[in-house]
Amino acid sequence: MESNGQVIEENISTENPKETPKEQRKLVQLSLDNISSTLKKALISDKPATKKTKRTSSTDTVGEIIIGDELKSIHERLDEMSEQMKCMVHKTDIEEIVKKTVKETVDQLKGEIKSELMSEMKEEIMSELKTEMDECIGESAANLSEKIGVNSEKVDGINLDVDVLREKIVKQSTEIRHLQENLNKTSKMVQSALELANHNQQYSQKNNIKIVGWKESPRENLRSDLCKILNDKGGLDIDPSTVLAIHRIPGGSRGQRPVIVKFINSEIKTKVIKKRQTLKSVFMMHEHVTQMNVNLIKSLKENERVDSAWYFNCNVYALDINGDRHKVEICDDIDQKFRHIRL
Repeated sequence: MESNGQVIEENISTENPKETPKEQRKLVQLSLDNISSTLKKALISDKPATKKTKRTSSTDTVGEIIIGDELKSIHERLDEMSEQMKCMVHKTDIEEIVKKTVKETVDQLKGEIKSELMSEMKEEIMSELKTEMDECIGESAANLSEKIGVNSEKVDGINLDVDVLREKIVKQSTEIRHLQENLNKTSKMVQSALELANHNQQYSQKNNIKIVGWKESPRENLRSDLCKILNDKGGLDIDPSTVLAIHRIPGGSRGQRPVIVKFINSEIKTKVIKKRQTLKSVFMMHEHVTQMNVNLIKSLKENERVDSAWYFNCNVYALDINGDRHKVEICDDIDQKFRHIRL
């Protein structure tokens, strides 16, 4: 307690948790209010109470007895209050509890306010976003619809162009098919013409002999010189009149141009060419084969399924690796012709 009769608000009873500090303070105040003013001054004042002069009257005696009883009762109550106040909480503890409670309450309120604000802001933002998205979607849909309309017109135009192109393609396909048929016919005709031309050329050269390696001289007479060589070294009786034509052609090496000899018939030509081995020391004699047949023989010899190839009596022949003989034309596909032969 403090001076002037006020109650110290430092402690709150903890023995009875149902009584609040305000009720406990009221009990203390009520107890002190029941004390007379004289006793209050004696209890509250720091100075000792003034000792009164004893009276001899009976009334004073009775009053002193009553005062003594009241003082005793007050002391007992003060002792009880002292015991109770020992178990009370200090003001600092109350302040800490209050601060903690207030802080927790404030934090809780902050959290709730923050949550509510976030929720409201979220709803507002979502509402604004939804509105903006609806506007954007509406504008995009309108633009897209417009573009689709424009593109639809373009597609219709393209479809018309495609139909026109399709008709042209069909027409051109028909023309190409006809051209292909004509090309096939023409190709067959060309092949036949080439084969026929080659056969005619080869037949016209049937009585010819090609001589290579015959030395040239400034004043040579090929007809008489040839007949002399054939008669002297070949043991033949060849009259110059049997030689229809004889001349040199471009080609050869070291100035020795090949010589083409055309005899009057194939019989004399055959007799002469049979002496090729006998006369190889002077010159070499060969059949006068067309260039197309020469190329054909070369291609046949390069094929791995062909063992040998040669010319005979205006035709070209090939012997495969199995020993079978084949007649080959200049327009034949060599790989296809010999594909069935296993290596």
